[in-house]
Amino acid sequence: MRFEDKIAKLRIEKHDGRETSEFLVDVKKLCDGEAIEYLLGQVDFCDAKVDLSLRPMIPRPETEFWVREAIEEMNEGLGMKDEEAREQVKPVRVLDIFSGSGCVGLAVLKNIPNSNVTFIELAPHLKEQIEISIKKNKFDENRIEVLTGDTFDPLARSFLALDPARKDPLGVIPMKMGIQVKNLKNTDLDPRFREDDINTEHNNKFDYIFAVPPYVPPQMKDEVMKELTAETPLCFFDKEDGFFYIKKVLNEVRNYLNIRGELFIEFDITQREKIEELIKENKFENYSFLKDPYGHECVVRIKMD
Repeated sequence: MRFEDKIAKLRIEKHDGRETSEFLVDVKKLCDGEAIEYLLGQVDFCDAKVDLSLRPMIPRPETEFWVREAIEEMNEGLGMKDEEAREQVKPVRVLDIFSGSGCVGLAVLKNIPNSNVTFIELAPHLKEQIEISIKKNKFDENRIEVLTGDTFDPLARSFLALDPARKDPLGVIPMKMGIQVKNLKNTDLDPRFREDDINTEHNNKFDYIFAVPPYVPPQMKDEVMKELTAETPLCFFDKEDGFFYIKKVLNEVRNYLNIRGELFIEFDITQREKIEELIKENKFENYSFLKDPYGHECVVRIKMD
């Protein structure tokens, strides 16, 4: 977007078309490198309102493009396009990991009426950010769970349903969702917990899992942050070579994805060849690639057979 178009957008959308003193302050911030999305305070993403008041990573139009395509296919597969059949469709469980602003899970909630979404985000303040957007969109909170942690870790912790009378020195909090347990021995548990502490009432598997992980190698930090000065580096950078989190997801996803479920992982277009290598190493056979608006393959969709 051209600079003059950003100024016009600010004037119209935030300042009711008036050039007030507050408007001039925002123009100065824009000149100093502030992102217009942060100045506006929110963006629309697949028709959902995504609040940016706590400065999460700004949702990208490239991500919105493939998420909209995925949602359309989900609705078609679930029979949601047939209004008469909607009431017969069972609830679909969706997991949004590396949630950030929550834009992907929020888009699912907005566009798939029978969806229940679990968000997992590492940064504690972004849990609050997602909750702000949930209220802004007036979603039914019974459809939603927002957890703090790294990748699938909060789901692994949902093994543990603590006795309220016992104090937990590590701060592990019982989650709403339990987990199916097979062949679990006491030796597999933290010594503070007994086998009867395990909550097996529910399972923690999902029909769809969306992952937009940090995938930029850390050695590119200086170069990348020259262009993205307004955003927090944690949003973008992988721990190692750009594949640490992608490998983690591929290695662990079978524990959390239902049979015939689908996993979507976004990656950089330069990583396409390596991504396919990792998929084959993990013995996934049913997969395909989605493209961004410019025709580049940037997302892999894996179906669990």
